[in-house]
Amino acid sequence: MVRHVMDIIIMATAKLNGNQMSVYAIGKELQWKFPDKYSEDHIIFMKCGLHSEMMVINLLARAGARQAKFVNEHR
Repeated sequence: MVRHVMDIIIMATAKLNGNQMSVYAIGKELQWKFPDKYSEDHIIFMKCGLHSEMMVINLLARAGARQAKFVNEHR
């Protein structure tokens, strides 16, 4: 279930962004290019909890896949 949701998120993001950088990366680039208008004194870009949660889910999915493979090989 979680894997399916992650696949949908990846496909939707790829369709919307194409080959673009992430919104975070674009925002940081704009801050460096136009510091007088977009510096961290005016606006702060940060990755939110969703990014951290997605990373943890991805790591758990990988660990689960490795564990399942190990169990299947050693039956």
